[in-house]
Amino acid sequence: MPPQPRKEHFKVDPITHEIRGKHWTQQEMRLNHIIEEGAKARGYNRKYWQRLIRVPEKIDQIAIRRRIPAFQAMQKKALLTARMLATYTDHMLKSTEISYQKMGEKALTPMEKQELWDKYYDDTLERYKKDPKKLKLEDIKRFDKILEYPSASREHMAERNTIAHLMEHLPDLTTPPKKILLERQIAFEKHNGQMKKFIQVNSKHTAQEREQMLMKELQHILTENVSEEQKAHKICIAASIFADSEKMDPARKDKTWTYNYANAMFMIYDALKNEHPTIVDAIRKLE
Repeated sequence: MPPQPRKEHFKVDPITHEIRGKHWTQQEMRLNHIIEEGAKARGYNRKYWQRLIRVPEKIDQIAIRRRIPAFQAMQKKALLTARMLATYTDHMLKSTEISYQKMGEKALTPMEKQELWDKYYDDTLERYKKDPKKLKLEDIKRFDKILEYPSASREHMAERNTIAHLMEHLPDLTTPPKKILLERQIAFEKHNGQMKKFIQVNSKHTAQEREQMLMKELQHILTENVSEEQKAHKICIAASIFADSEKMDPARKDKTWTYNYANAMFMIYDALKNEHPTIVDAIRKLE
């Protein structure tokens, strides 16, 4: 029998993995404590799942109070859902590891752990996307009981597929192409003083002004007589400089460069998705 092709797992965005790496030691201690409690561990996933499926509703409430634009609210829904799904998956994997230890099984290798984590994440995401309205009426009561759907409104359940669809594009939109990173490294090595001065000047503007400058630069790039690939390249450069300026602003120092770059790309995506979908595709294809 010929070898089976390896299944392509869902690609998790870099911001989620960055946050997991930053808080993993603290999270692992908490998960160990919960799982070792035994009975409490059985209720942990259920309670956490209820929190996870309420994300759209909670973000909408915050967006209304703070007047957050719709595209930013959807971005926050996708990022927070991805992060919570990853935490949920971490807990499942940790439970499996401890079960193996108790049964005297050999410890999982790093490759086995990664493969299992990817599988658990895929399964959890599919569970998240399920919509009770697609089931037979007699199944809904049983389905609700198993997956804790009653705590979320029907409107927000319908939104899950939209959130999951955006999550699929998070890695392509939020991961800077390697070519861009290399160009930045060369530019900083050759013109370090000029680059830093330019970024410092930008960082003194307000966050709103920097966003307006980014949108103005985007419009300028769109009018240039160059190929779509070149436009995509210049757009990513502009987003990376925006991320540098945000990072140097003392008021926003808590945000990572990766988060700032992603924020820029989400604004750009929202501006391009309807009128310039081919340029969005060109951005995703950059390597």
